[in-house]
Amino acid sequence: MTRIAGVVAAAAVMLSGSVALAGGPDPKPDPKANERDEEAFQGDTPLPEAPTSDIDEEQIREGGAKEKREALDDDKLQIGGLFYPRTGVFFASGRDLGDQTVTANTLIDLFLDKSGYTSDRVRTYVRGRLIYTPTGGQTQIIPGAPVLDKYTALLDQAWIKWDVARRVYLTLGAQHVRWGTSRLWNPVEAIYAERRDPLTLFDTRTGVPMFKVHVPIERLDWNVYAIALADRAVDLSHVGAAGRLEMVLAGAAVGLTATKRKDIDPRFGVDLSTPIWDLDFTGEVGLEKKADGWHTMSSAGLAYSIKYSDQDSVQFGAEYFFNPDAQSSTTAVVDKAMSWFAQGMASAGDPSKPKPSGLPFAPFYTGRHYAALYLLLMSPGSWNDTTFTLSAIQNLSDKTGTVRLDCRTLVLTDITLELYGATFFGDDGEFRFYAKAISARAGGVEVVPRPIAQVGVNLRMSL
Repeated sequence: MTRIAGVVAAAAVMLSGSVALAGGPDPKPDPKANERDEEAFQGDTPLPEAPTSDIDEEQIREGGAKEKREALDDDKLQIGGLFYPRTGVFFASGRDLGDQTVTANTLIDLFLDKSGYTSDRVRTYVRGRLIYTPTGGQTQIIPGAPVLDKYTALLDQAWIKWDVARRVYLTLGAQHVRWGTSRLWNPVEAIYAERRDPLTLFDTRTGVPMFKVHVPIERLDWNVYAIALADRAVDLSHVGAAGRLEMVLAGAAVGLTATKRKDIDPRFGVDLSTPIWDLDFTGEVGLEKKADGWHTMSSAGLAYSIKYSDQDSVQFGAEYFFNPDAQSSTTAVVDKAMSWFAQGMASAGDPSKPKPSGLPFAPFYTGRHYAALYLLLMSPGSWNDTTFTLSAIQNLSDKTGTVRLDCRTLVLTDITLELYGATFFGDDGEFRFYAKAISARAGGVEVVPRPIAQVGVNLRMSL
């Protein structure tokens, strides 16, 4: 069932119409990295910078005309968002074409971005999200898996930012923080309750309520972050703490992280990004202290770019992930999956019994060993508005995996068209939903579908 999660990952990956694999991080930390954090890995929809104005702010402070104040105030308010309809077809073995599952939803984001009319040193940002799923909870690839209601409203971000003497930057409210250097697996991640889907370029996780203090040390190209986490703060004892130090050492970007919440063991992380000859190397190690000792997970990646013309290049990359705490056998996975199904069936027959929460395993984090290869082709030849990404991920523990091709192209100036197709390989395991093992345990009854392929079409338009 672990694989259920995994495949829900692979499925959800495609269902959401995500785009595989973003470009690598800059090996040198940005002294204004807090701006990057707020963008929250949102693909083509970065937060706009607060605009400047040619209106004389000093005149306003000295009692200038009301009209000028109103004009400046209007000039500092930006309204925008994202319109993102996504449609996909999931193909499973043993089913007629007319019985294959269709998934569709539309994500709509709207934001208000406001800077103070007397100073650009204060900024307020609010971003809301509506997800419209026409079929509601009637379309499920995995029986019992969490589904969206027909209408789901979320608050993605709501924060205010200001500075102290232009040396210390403070942000209060629900916001995004993206730490780490790896493209796919993120062992140092400890802020969010869920892991980021490694194949998506649009991170649909919502912001975490926090108070963030950012101190850039520009003469060293270092950044220091201190964060108070309020996502579980029912009282003061449940306020969590997190910190990060970003450094440049001998040309390498190094990050150190630490996180602690009540009733959750402390977590630590180290990440690295550095050039090695013509290669770009990234690596992360996450550590968690539990009652039985230290537990770790780690990732390492290499990327290499080749120019094949004066203006064009192709990037090749590889990444490896090791998670020693993952399930060691198919039997262990299926045991947990069957228990999860049983709980779901019991709650369906008796509403007073608790329903299973989430999925039994974190997608793409269910096996002990993973490997990935990818090829990124950006704006080839005269196709200046098109990007192709070919990616392959395999769970080396159970020998199942997925190969996916994504194409993104800008059409009609304002609309980005996303096309994707994926196939699944291997006998039985994470990327096959453990369909055979679960069916055998259920007496030959198909409990979950065995995936074959998935295709989809998405449109993305900034509002």
